[in-house]
Amino acid sequence: MQTRRKLLIAGAGLLGTAMALTVFVVRRKPLSPPATVKQIVATQDIAAMTRITADMVQEVAVTEADPTFAAQVHEVVGRYAQRDIAKGNAIEKAAVQETPIVVRKPAPTEFRIPAGKRAVEVLVNPNSAMAVQVGDHVDVFVAYRMEGTDVVSRIVAQDLEVLHFAGKYTFYYGPPADRKAQGAEAAPPPEDKTLLILAASPADVQQILAAQDRGNLTVVVRRPDDHARLRMAETWEHPRAPHRHYAAQ
Repeated sequence: MQTRRKLLIAGAGLLGTAMALTVFVVRRKPLSPPATVKQIVATQDIAAMTRITADMVQEVAVTEADPTFAAQVHEVVGRYAQRDIAKGNAIEKAAVQETPIVVRKPAPTEFRIPAGKRAVEVLVNPNSAMAVQVGDHVDVFVAYRMEGTDVVSRIVAQDLEVLHFAGKYTFYYGPPADRKAQGAEAAPPPEDKTLLILAASPADVQQILAAQDRGNLTVVVRRPDDHARLRMAETWEHPRAPHRHYAAQ
């Protein structure tokens, strides 16, 4: 009887030891790795206004998803950085843009508007505005091509005072979105424009807005004492062969 009791006690002890070891093993079992998501990181310093290429970025795995950051390479490649991006930093979606990006040089914005006039922003050929100063009076011209034929030039507005010289804008153009899947063409080169703010009548503002959408604007400085407003017809590059649009009129 005593032998049987000893065996039962020994068996119970072995069972307790086995359970303790089982609990220890279960507790020591490594946890499953956390789920990861992709995030796009810069592999080098990317300066603002740089067109991002595939070698500038890479995908990395992170444990927490953030919808404000790019998660796919195609979300950033082929687009332009709107600000400096440091090497190793994740790229925010808002830090890149595809079509045109405009960068403005800082400039003061205080100026007076003469009575009866409007302050209109005009983007002009930077070569024509190199000698322009605040207080000058200028004429505004537009030039454009008529459906692949002759270039046409005409005067848009005359004797407009320059209220403010706002500096230079640079336009960057990315590839059209519909050509991305087929391999986008190289982006056109950046285009520089100078921004002037001119004092214009409402009628002149209408003419300027229409012309600015039509072609490239150029300004010409006038003599300070010359305020004559001339009537001038459009001029063709080859006057003897005007566009059919005008021949039909």
